[in-house]
Amino acid sequence: LKVYVDGVAQATTDISTGSYAGMINTASSLNLGAWSPGEHEMMGAFSIVRMYARELSASEVVQNCRADKDRFSSITCP
Repeated sequence: LKVYVDGVAQATTDISTGSYAGMINTASSLNLGAWSPGEHEMMGAFSIVRMYARELSASEVVQNCRADKDRFSSITCP
């Protein structure tokens, strides 16, 4: 699992372990927008969330970021 924010890698882990290195409680599932369902929920919205069944190359991630850059003024891409 690799996590990117605005086209820049933030975290990576071997998914065969079933955990994500950026989580404090690595025994839990990956939750987007909340610590756990119904707890500490984010006040806001995600502009774009993408999950792929294959690993994208770094250049593909940057290409996707740049493709969406004009839609969202807050996005900065490498």
